[in-house]
Amino acid sequence: MNRVPVTAGIFATMALGLAACSSQSDSGPSSSPDPNVVTSNNAQLVLSKGGDAYVYGTLRNNSNDEVKIVGGTAESASKVTPEQVVTVDGKKTVELPPGGIPIPAQSELTLEPTNYRIAIAGLSPTPPKDGTINVNLALSNGSLSRIATTVQ
Repeated sequence: MNRVPVTAGIFATMALGLAACSSQSDSGPSSSPDPNVVTSNNAQLVLSKGGDAYVYGTLRNNSNDEVKIVGGTAESASKVTPEQVVTVDGKKTVELPPGGIPIPAQSELTLEPTNYRIAIAGLSPTPPKDGTINVNLALSNGSLSRIATTVQ
């Protein structure tokens, strides 16, 4: 008989804890893509040896705040990483940009082989030329924007 209030109290505490955990936070991407934050109408997926690929093209930030690409996911890929190609002592090297690839508010950024790019690792099976691969970009504001890339 005393068990009912204790059990009810435990369930009430668990329910409140689950409700707090399920609320949206700024620490990670939302579960659904937000096509209004970052968009592209010319993104290309360039294949390289070993099942890897790179995303190039122009990305548009449609929001009123700067966002950074901090990661992401892609169809049939094991990893999506924002990268920056830099020259150090006359040699090109690849670095992870601190905090991600920045795209200023209401502006465009061009991903290109000599600057910023998005690396796609472990792409399997290899997509056909002119096929489409969707890439979900995880952004610093917690949203996830999907861009369609054309395989080159």
